Amino acid sequence: MRQVLTTMHVRLTLAVLIAGLFTGCQYRWGSLMHPQVKTIAIGDVQNGTREPQLATLLKAKLADKIMIDGSLKLVPVSTADAILTATIRTIDYQALAATKQRDEDARQDDKHEYQSSLYRATITLDITVKVPGKETPLVSDCTVKGVGDYNRLPDPQMARRAAYDLALRDAAVKAVAEITEAW
Repeated sequence: MRQVLTTMHVRLTLAVLIAGLFTGCQYRWGSLMHPQVKTIAIGDVQNGTREPQLATLLKAKLADKIMIDGSLKLVPVSTADAILTATIRTIDYQALAATKQRDEDARQDDKHEYQSSLYRATITLDITVKVPGKETPLVSDCTVKGVGDYNRLPDPQMARRAAYDLALRDAAVKAVAEITEAW
């Protein structure tokens, strides 16, 4: 009897393992990039906002994240299998947190006065990846948002520039993920 139970457990375990092998979720090792696309170039980056130099900063962030990801090799436009173009659409600002400015001993009218102390910059961009010589894009008009938080500093422009840097880095990470995991 004991022999039969052990044999039955072994058979059941083997059946479950074999079923698991044949019904997997297509897990892969390595890159998820399209097998025919090995190289990419960063093409034209348009800045549709009033903030200067965002296109140049985004190009640098995209290049950095493409090289860190390692799925694609970054090359000049003339030798690339695919060309990435981007358009920075908007920058939005919003207050995230506020601090109380008066203590409990203040006059009744001033007791509940708050001031924003943490802000968020959200950058929205559209990315497209085209293969040179083909009409239809490989990745078409994918919208990506990047966020960067900043504190209220004595120089608000410096704080905003730091937030732009964080938001562009976040958007570049998401854009590269959209490109390399689009298949």
